[in-house]
Amino acid sequence: MRVLIVCRSFPHHRPGGMEWHAHDVAEGLMAEGVTVDVITTPLPRRPALAPLRVNGWVLELGGTPGAYDMRFLWDFARRAGRFVREVRPDVVHAQGMAGMLADPVLGRKVPVVTTVHGTLWSETVPGPGHLRRYWKRYLLAPLWKRFVRSWARLIVDSRFTARELRHETKSRVRPLAVVPLGFDLGRFPLLPRAEARSEWGIAEGVPLIAAAGRVEEAKGFGDLVAAFCEQRVTGGQLSAGRGEEREARGANNEGRPAEPVLTIAGEGTLLPVLQRAAADAVREGRIRFAGRVPAERLASLLRAADLFVNLDRGAPAFGLANAEALCMGTPVLTTDAGAHREVVRSGEDGTLVPRGSPHAVAEALGGWLARLPEPDAVREERARAARERFSRERMVRRLMSAYGR
Repeated sequence: MRVLIVCRSFPHHRPGGMEWHAHDVAEGLMAEGVTVDVITTPLPRRPALAPLRVNGWVLELGGTPGAYDMRFLWDFARRAGRFVREVRPDVVHAQGMAGMLADPVLGRKVPVVTTVHGTLWSETVPGPGHLRRYWKRYLLAPLWKRFVRSWARLIVDSRFTARELRHETKSRVRPLAVVPLGFDLGRFPLLPRAEARSEWGIAEGVPLIAAAGRVEEAKGFGDLVAAFCEQRVTGGQLSAGRGEEREARGANNEGRPAEPVLTIAGEGTLLPVLQRAAADAVREGRIRFAGRVPAERLASLLRAADLFVNLDRGAPAFGLANAEALCMGTPVLTTDAGAHREVVRSGEDGTLVPRGSPHAVAEALGGWLARLPEPDAVREERARAARERFSRERMVRRLMSAYGR
């Protein structure tokens, strides 16, 4: 089999969720003996990571690296058809909005399937200023609805996205397949926890709360910092324990459980705002902003953490960060929105809370801190189950089955 992947950006452009998914699809298919070709945007002058190496051909179209612009659109219309005639793929697999280009240009020459990473509105944040923030999506809406209604070869990564497609387009559109995301577990090795915690400077007995992603309003980092500070004020984590419980959880010199540390990995426009708002906590070492973290250090942070928090204010199509944390054995506190319920099984994997409610998050944090640390056996069983659910191999097998259909 030969598969042509069309995606505007890969991790060497910018390390986002769709980019890593396209990367893992390419590498997973090659591991199964498939020849993989790629159409994407130009290589950046300073790549974020080493470029993807495929066993087929790569066509880099003109324009801004990692973005759709007029030059890219023009080049795609002019050159993509000739490229397909030369490489002769069995399937074209487009990622996200790339399907709106690949279908009309290539659909008559070769079967085109598109993985939908969220619908047009599912991952936007409701509220005032919606039109100002998402005006480009409003312009795309008629084209998007027409594309979804007229094209049956859609792959979605969650049942939630399938429902949203039907709701947004007011049609009975049915996806070709529901294929939950998987990823290369080699990027997330199960390091000894003591080693991971030492790397992040976390003393024994100190609860570590971790969060990672683009530090933007839409990702809920403001809610997290507010909840963390509120939880400390209410004293939830300072409630006195008894004897062995205090010793097991780690206590300070006054006999109280050690105060938790919140570490946030990522960059974004909200970062300076949060740094100013949490200046006292930063000086005291209770909140740490780690900035952009490479993949190997992110894995160690997730392994070291006692709890991973993801308070996305939209309705995520999947929630890959939650799956990555679970694969390291770390429980997840996340919003009860989008596909999070399909990834995080409440009770077994963590806790789901309402969107936009720092007080509810503070209560949930207090509940978790009261029972940390978890037994090693519980964490290792969680990691084992998640690594089976979200393996790249399992995802690729399902994709190849969809290609066959």
